[in-house]
Amino acid sequence: MTECRIAWTNSLDDWDSDYQKLPFTTLPQSLPYARVMREIHQQKTRFGVIDINGSKAGLVACQEVGLLGNRIHAVIIDRGPLWYEGFGKPDHLAAFFKEFNRQFPKRFLRKRRILSETQDTPANRTVLSTYLKRREKNPGYQTIIVDLKPDLEEIRGNLRGNWRNQLKKAEKGPLAITIDKDGRFLDTTLAQYTKDRLAKNYAGASVKLLKRYAHYAIPRHEFSLITACEGSEIIAAALIFSHGKTATYQVGWSLDRGRELNAMNLVLWEAIKMLKQDKIDYFDLGGISSKNEAKGLTTFKEGLGGQKICLIGHYE
Repeated sequence: MTECRIAWTNSLDDWDSDYQKLPFTTLPQSLPYARVMREIHQQKTRFGVIDINGSKAGLVACQEVGLLGNRIHAVIIDRGPLWYEGFGKPDHLAAFFKEFNRQFPKRFLRKRRILSETQDTPANRTVLSTYLKRREKNPGYQTIIVDLKPDLEEIRGNLRGNWRNQLKKAEKGPLAITIDKDGRFLDTTLAQYTKDRLAKNYAGASVKLLKRYAHYAIPRHEFSLITACEGSEIIAAALIFSHGKTATYQVGWSLDRGRELNAMNLVLWEAIKMLKQDKIDYFDLGGISSKNEAKGLTTFKEGLGGQKICLIGHYE
């Protein structure tokens, strides 16, 4: 029988050290994210170590908001739990959510929001439906993960043909690439990001959140801003946050001139080269969608040849 224990710890340095050893991580489960959620949304975070049958199996960070001594209470798991090699199978998920239910049972005035880092498969749906209630019928969060462990030649060979051809054109063009690790160009990039969001009317993280996350990521060497310039003008940029052995493509934009020169192809290829040097194993390209307004961006991200994943969705 599979038994699970979730031990909550106050030793953030030890928990963060364990987080760095996980084979795959997500940004919403990171220590900087917890600190930003506390500042912006007054959410406190519980940092849990997951034990399965006496072995350290994974980690989880739960955000909480409570009023009146937690009589009014909200608990959130966003893209967790995260597992070590050999764990995360359906029986481990079942044991985890059974223990989660024991510690945070459904009750009046408690809201539970679970966005599990669990792929949408029939077996996993059966497990989660046993212990939680599904909140929506729509597909869960979708993204593309590029495996950076192969050598660069193999990664380049996995690029889709048209994407690789656009990259070749960009490499022969007039573009200069800059990699900013200390936030010199952050304000300029976020100002253009704001204009881009307003013009195209797409959802995205707030500038306030991104600035606060960068504040914590920079001293941890987990911040990278890659820009493509024509002359002195930035015409494309990508903001990337690293967390453990994974990095997330958080923000990207390109001016019309950047699209003419395929600047974002070059920006993301340079990002891949940089991340490999930084010993990052996985590159999470961020959300994708089949909606009409997002099809172009999704097609572009698919061109990098990564694995498309669909998470299981919103449960409570």
